[in-house]
Amino acid sequence: MKRLFIAINIPQEIKEKIFTTYHRQIRKEGVKETGKNNLHITLKFLGPTSEEHINEIEQKLCKTNFEKFALTITGTGEFNGRTIWLGVDDKHKNAEKILGQINRLLFAGKGEKKFEPHITIARSKKPAKKEIKKITGQLLEIPFKEKFFVESIDLMESCLTQGEPAYTKIFQKKASRSDP
Repeated sequence: MKRLFIAINIPQEIKEKIFTTYHRQIRKEGVKETGKNNLHITLKFLGPTSEEHINEIEQKLCKTNFEKFALTITGTGEFNGRTIWLGVDDKHKNAEKILGQINRLLFAGKGEKKFEPHITIARSKKPAKKEIKKITGQLLEIPFKEKFFVESIDLMESCLTQGEPAYTKIFQKKASRSDP
């Protein structure tokens, strides 16, 4: 069994900017930042998946149809006093449309819920609302806006390790057209 998810990976130079911009602000007791190379936008978490189903998932992902589109990373927020994220502005809801295709192809439309594209930059294992809100407030004061183009969606494997998870791209579906 492999632990899988479908993601939009962020260009390396933007991962570097995110990490250098927010790294010092996040380093607090009990709050663990996401490693620079693990920054991404999760479209769908698939969970433990057998080897036989991986090929089927890849074939279904080949049927997704999307053109290259722009996303802008801006703003910060938090979920449940445990997760700090960067917001993603998707003016035309392209990521949501891709997720809709994925849900229809892989799950016959089941399991659809409100989708808020974001990049998780830190987590706390225990609820730490006060500390998380304080950090998020500090992060809001940092001006950050980066635009990038989504040229593919990736099927990723997550291997849990002692430190942070290791993510490996196992399949990539490229956009049908490359001009935005």
